[in-house]
Amino acid sequence: MALTLYNKGGKPLYHRGNEAVEAIGNSEGVSQGELTAAEKLDILYKRGERVRDSRWRFVEASRGTYYPPPKMYYGYSSISMEAAYRVNGFDEKMDGDKSLIDVDMGLRLSQAGYLFVLNRNLTVTENSHCSVPSDVLFWDGGTLKSNYNIMNLSHEKGRWKANSYRLSEEEVNWILTHRDTLEKHIPVYPEDSKHHKLLMEWAENHQSVFDLRELRLLS
Repeated sequence: MALTLYNKGGKPLYHRGNEAVEAIGNSEGVSQGELTAAEKLDILYKRGERVRDSRWRFVEASRGTYYPPPKMYYGYSSISMEAAYRVNGFDEKMDGDKSLIDVDMGLRLSQAGYLFVLNRNLTVTENSHCSVPSDVLFWDGGTLKSNYNIMNLSHEKGRWKANSYRLSEEEVNWILTHRDTLEKHIPVYPEDSKHHKLLMEWAENHQSVFDLRELRLLS
């Protein structure tokens, strides 16, 4: 798992308030309630300090090498092809919402017996960039389903091999209706709503079941 260093305009980015906020936004946030991006940065970095991966402090405390928990598997992380085959790739049940797909992969890899490592000598430099333009990603209907629920359900049931089963009707209903306090942004849609009908269409017809190793051999 590579540690990230942030640049702006091809040069190292230092924490000087609004400039850092505009450059990385909430990508290096911390769980501190309803803080602003600037307040979160003040927790992570001293003024004038190089803006870098929030996991760096764990690496430094461990004298250069840190073995992180699976929920830290995100960003610029890699695995062997064999590991990807074993857990059957990213869970396509989470398609349509970009959040938590990488964290879910980390949890499933951990359940399959894999460990993770961060080392100060493995870094990636990311230049400040804008969000994807609205004419490219133009959906404005809100988040349809809860990836958080899908991830937690898989974890609790020990399903570390993704895309190898269909969710039961009971499980689909739980994913559609349960909301954790961390998911206040995802509403529960009424049964007669357009969103609910789209979700039921997804559950009925778009739950992929396949074997990644076999697909790659045939491609």
